[in-house]
Amino acid sequence: MNLFVGQMVLKKDVLLPETLRAKSISSFEGWVLLEENAGQVERKVRLAGWHFFWLTHAWDGWSMAFNAQRSLEKALIKALRKIDRRFHAAEITTIKCYRLLGLRFCKVLVEARHIQHGPILGLTEPVGMMNRSSGNTETEKRLPSAA
Repeated sequence: MNLFVGQMVLKKDVLLPETLRAKSISSFEGWVLLEENAGQVERKVRLAGWHFFWLTHAWDGWSMAFNAQRSLEKALIKALRKIDRRFHAAEITTIKCYRLLGLRFCKVLVEARHIQHGPILGLTEPVGMMNRSSGNTETEKRLPSAA
């Protein structure tokens, strides 16, 4: 598996139009590594009339192994496990590898992306609604205060 900065990763079994189907290099733990970078995927998404969301959420994964390639794979998998299940795409934004005492230490940073037909992403955090008669204080704590 050859990783590069800007490379896209999609969850398996994501519903996309046929025009957005991209060639995959490999698949692992429910994710598919694409040959294309984020810019190429975004162009295909826009041409199909869909929307490509660039989210600010980023996660990293660290790993060590005797082989640099194995260390990179493990770091990527650890980073992808942290992505919120509501988002089904990610872009590799940073790749760093170090060698120390015969071991390869790798860090991979991924940022969440999302592809959907509608133009509104929706709320990224759950919003509670309070029933004043019930006095649910836990819900009250999640709502922003007006003061």
